Parts: sequence; structure tokens; C-alpha cells
Amino acid sequence: MKMNKEYLVFVLRCCYRKYKSYLFYSNNLEFSKITIATFENDKDSFNKSLDSLASALINEDQAYFNSLLKKIKVFVAPKAVAHSSEKTQNVEQNYEDNPYVVVEKVNFFASFPAELYILDTLWSILFGYVTQASGDCKYCYANILSSDLFIQSDSKEILDHINLNSLSLFEMYFKQYTKWSRDAVRRAKEVRNENKSNLSDVSLFSIDLSRYFYTVNIDIEKISKEIEAKDKNFKKYRFLSFILGQAYKKYSSLLRKYDKTIDSKQVVLPIGLISS
Repeated sequence: MKMNKEYLVFVLRCCYRKYKSYLFYSNNLEFSKITIATFENDKDSFNKSLDSLASALINEDQAYFNSLLKKIKVFVAPKAVAHSSEKTQNVEQNYEDNPYVVVEKVNFFASFPAELYILDTLWSILFGYVTQASGDCKYCYANILSSDLFIQSDSKEILDHINLNSLSLFEMYFKQYTKWSRDAVRRAKEVRNENKSNLSDVSLFSIDLSRYFYTVNIDIEKISKEIEAKDKNFKKYRFLSFILGQAYKKYSSLLRKYDKTIDSKQVVLPIGLISS
């Protein structure tokens, strides 16, 4: 990946700060928080890690990234619990040895080394800028990159349009959720008014896709090529897309050991990544 190393280190450091800020306001992903805290525990080691990451990107050092891919793990967390019919008391408990708690459903979370979290954040920002600038996210509401993240520039380089010093990543979820519901009601009224002569009813549906993260089949490299068609300057980040795609595949292979419903060639969305 062609880029001045000193500038790339700066970019990676900024992406790290953005991801760290994102984790700070997250009410879960504790294992990711531990990873980040450990990563920056020693200042000299932290700086050397960013320097090594920048060098590996510039030189497209596959061996370096293979070592990171081997560190990917899957964490299992309870999603739903049920009490046994033998329960004899009315007091809810959260003791680990509580014999009345049965885990009915679980969620699988991705645990990546800090370097891959940084690259994932960088890729997501680049991808997000191109898709939002092209108008592809007109009807998307959740996980929209914050307007504070973008700056005006005549440059063709995508990073020149990104406010790297800002800690912003996504627009606030509750604001986007409110906007989504209000826009839906507004549009329903518009459709109703447009068809007064027809007097047809308008219905609103809110659909939650069950197990979405585990049932999709993602091709990061194919997605990246589609982005390149919108902005040819995204081509310089092909290796970054390739590494992220490899990380998705590695995580999916690990997840198959726990979830037998995942196809052998399927690539799922890792819960816990910015790109997810």
C-alpha cells in the first residue's frame, strides 16, 4: 500500500483513538476493552506496534498479518436464560453456580488483536465515506458515519476528506432511530395523501431479521471492488481490504466449531467490529 510511513502511523494512531472512544461508550465488548488497555499499557511497545503495523501495510507483509490472524478468537456470551420449573424461590439471582439458570441462547463475539481493530476502523471510515458521499446510504439510518467525521476538500485522496483528529465515528443511535421512525410515519402519510381518490390503506412494518450476523455471507473483496467502481482512489487500499477479508474468513472458520448451521464456505459478520 503506497503511503508515506510517517503519515500512515499518524492515520493509524487516529483510527486507534476513534476505536478506543467507541469502546468507551459501549456497554459491552469488555474483552475488546481489555485488549485495547493491554495494547497501550506500555508507551514504547504501543509506538513500536503502530510503526510495525504501518511498515507491514506499506510492504504488504503477509507473514506479519498471518501472525495477527492466528490471534483471532471467539467469545461466547449468554443471550437468553430460562429458569427451571424446579425453582423454589421468588428471588432472582445472578450467581454463577445458580442451579436454576439455564442458558437458552448465546451470542458469539469476535476478539481480534488491537492491530486488526485499528485496520478495521480505517477500512470502515474509507468505505463509509465513499458510500455516503455517493448517496448509497440515503435510506440507511443505523451505523451512519457522523457528519463531524467529514471535511470539505478538493483532493482526490479519500483520507483528505476525513477529520482524523475527531473522535467521532457514528451518528448517535437514538437520534437515528427517532429519525427512522418519524420518516416512516411521514412517508406513510404522504403515500396516503397521494392516493386520496383510491382510499387505500397504508401499513407500516418493522422487521427484525433473526440471527442476521450468522446467516449472511459477506465478501469483503467483492464489496471493495464495487466501491472502487464508485471511487477509483479506493484501489490503493486493496491490500487493506484483502487483510480484512482474511480476518472475516478466519473468524467464520472458528465460529463453525460452535455453530454447525454455518456453511463451510460462508463468511459471517463478526459481532464487535466497526465494519459489522
